[in-house]
Amino acid sequence: MKKLLLALIPLAILFLIVSFFIPVKLINQLPVVTTIPNIQTALQPQNLAKWAAAAKKTRVTQVAYLQYALTSSDNDRMLSLGLLITPTAGKDPSHPGIVYSRYTNLFYKLFPFLEKPSFETTTITELKSYLEDNRRFYGFPIDIKPAADTLFLTKKLDLPGAALFTNLPVMQRELELFAKQNNCRILAKNISFSLLDHDSLSVMVGLNIDKVIAGDYIYNFRQLPSRVALATGRYTGPFRDRTALYQAMEKYLLDHHLAKRALPYETYTSPFPVSDTSTIDIALSC
Repeated sequence: MKKLLLALIPLAILFLIVSFFIPVKLINQLPVVTTIPNIQTALQPQNLAKWAAAAKKTRVTQVAYLQYALTSSDNDRMLSLGLLITPTAGKDPSHPGIVYSRYTNLFYKLFPFLEKPSFETTTITELKSYLEDNRRFYGFPIDIKPAADTLFLTKKLDLPGAALFTNLPVMQRELELFAKQNNCRILAKNISFSLLDHDSLSVMVGLNIDKVIAGDYIYNFRQLPSRVALATGRYTGPFRDRTALYQAMEKYLLDHHLAKRALPYETYTSPFPVSDTSTIDIALSC
């Protein structure tokens, strides 16, 4: 047995050497947690810089429906990648996939962990990472989270747009006084906006409180189901620019086939705004 093993060692070494010269074509299919239109958008030439490390050297061409070719130069060597977007990824019918092929040799097929990342593998990995990173793709951190506070004390007013910032602190003080009168602990503060006609809006200011109370004709008590999960995104910046988060959230819900579970509301970890340029820090939930 020992002699047999010793005799096989040179053959094994010879096989490994020869395997370097045996070309192999590998076809890979990778599921991506996104939609086909999102993949197509990411592959537009103007969007390469958002996800490809070598975007300046990379060119993308659509050669057919859902089929693309990417080329890049590396030390006077031309690298190329062809990929196909598929409606389903193998056994997973809920997500699309990317099919791509690349050439290597038999040795690296047998021992893939020894091979340096190829242009094809690196490019597809960067694309998938971008599409599945909510902060990078949608521009904001967005997640599905259980509602932290489900008891709301609210007051609603219909206001001209110009009167918003003078009414917000008044509504907050009135709610805090009513909560204090009912021995409630305030957990968070929030606002919900609905646009009306003629440059006016409906504003609902709310406080999350720690117990169930009775409201009245001015102050309304609301309660979300205790196990409801909401899409939640975060925004920090000028009050007037927070609408970008609303747009990103709408697209996120559409992409993930989700329905709004509640009236969209902004939970403030900063003071309420006093002008359009006030810097705010909010979580938008819906």
